[in-house]
Amino acid sequence: MDLLAVSRERGVAVVAPAVKRLDAAVAPAFRQAVLRLVETGDTRLVLDLGALEFLDSSGLGAMVSILKGLGSRGALAVCGVHGAVQSLFQLTRMDKVFVIVPGLGEPERHALEIALCEVLTNIVEHGFPAAAGAPIEVTCVEQARSFVVEVRDTGRAIPRAKLDAAGPDSFDFDATDFAALPEGGFGLALVKAAFDVVDYRSEHGVNSLHLEKRIA
Repeated sequence: MDLLAVSRERGVAVVAPAVKRLDAAVAPAFRQAVLRLVETGDTRLVLDLGALEFLDSSGLGAMVSILKGLGSRGALAVCGVHGAVQSLFQLTRMDKVFVIVPGLGEPERHALEIALCEVLTNIVEHGFPAAAGAPIEVTCVEQARSFVVEVRDTGRAIPRAKLDAAGPDSFDFDATDFAALPEGGFGLALVKAAFDVVDYRSEHGVNSLHLEKRIA
């Protein structure tokens, strides 16, 4: 059984347990698997616990053993700490020992989902108004310190003036003046509000949208 999912970026190995429970049944094998990565050169590690549903003292002990095994050879951080896992770190005061990288909370995840839906809806309705089955390429990458979305399409480009005009002012209205309340035009402003980086380019018939949400 594979215990780890490993991805690498800029010299950092992001290690995610491939199990839902990191307990006494799997903790020793998990520790050995991660320490093998260290011995083969992965000395800058991020343990991504985002998909972990349960962590007991054995699993936590395995993580301490990994930290000790790494020693002064590199660095170890933990991300995706939530729920019962977070409670265990706090109860044992291990949140004072490990470097814990903040992750996305539930409200932020919902905001990103809404924003991405707005992006795709905009492409379908305005980029391909008369086309059916036109391809849209979406790539999502969770990095150690950011969540990145790349969207590419070959439809009609977003007018630069419209993109530049979208911003916080779109939500600056008098809530008591019902007649003047806007009934649309929120889409691009929602995208800009949800993501920290919004970069749009249209070159040689291909539209590329780079979205980035920092989590550290």
